[in-house]
Amino acid sequence: GAVGDSRVIELIREGRKEDLGDSERRELLERLLTSGRQRDAQRFLEASAEAPWSRQQRLLLIDLQRRNGDLKAASEGMKRLQRLHPSHPDVLSQQGLLTLKTASPEAALNVMEQRLKAASADQRINLGLLLADAQLRSGKKAAAVATYQDLAKTNQQDTRSLIAHALLAQEMGDHKTLMRLLNGARRREEVAGRPTDRIEELAASWGVSAARLRVLEPKQEPSQTP
Repeated sequence: GAVGDSRVIELIREGRKEDLGDSERRELLERLLTSGRQRDAQRFLEASAEAPWSRQQRLLLIDLQRRNGDLKAASEGMKRLQRLHPSHPDVLSQQGLLTLKTASPEAALNVMEQRLKAASADQRINLGLLLADAQLRSGKKAAAVATYQDLAKTNQQDTRSLIAHALLAQEMGDHKTLMRLLNGARRREEVAGRPTDRIEELAASWGVSAARLRVLEPKQEPSQTP
């Protein structure tokens, strides 16, 4: 319970971490996160900072610090993590989210655009989706659409840019574009030999039947699909 969790956190602050096993620490951290106690989760991780950490644990702490407004600590942690994993997609994505918090919207977008241009092929999709999301948050829908289209052309085995673009089309009430993007995503899954259930479930949630997707003519697909 909450009282027990708080007592464990107090034990850690007092330097008695040895009273907790690894499985107990993981369980406590999971409980704190699932109950929305992000500040306590941050303190828990910070108190255990000298323990051997995985990349994901470091990313989690930086994410919690960013969400809780502790931007200086998040920035310092990011600098250390970048020295260890300078080109990992998850590190670059978290760096982009932190940039959005620490810079003006225009400056953040410019930094993210430059990172995307310099990114390797395996980094482009994650950074590009993050950039498009930032563009949407800044009210730049046309720029976000262009980013989605570029990602769809340069990452032709990946459906995420098509689905993200379809979500935007659905929000804008552009049914024609929505249908083409969903069909393009479904065809990419088919070509790659992957199940299409996820695409069809998403389409159904937007009122588009699987049968309707299948009857679309190839000429109606978005130009960026293979």
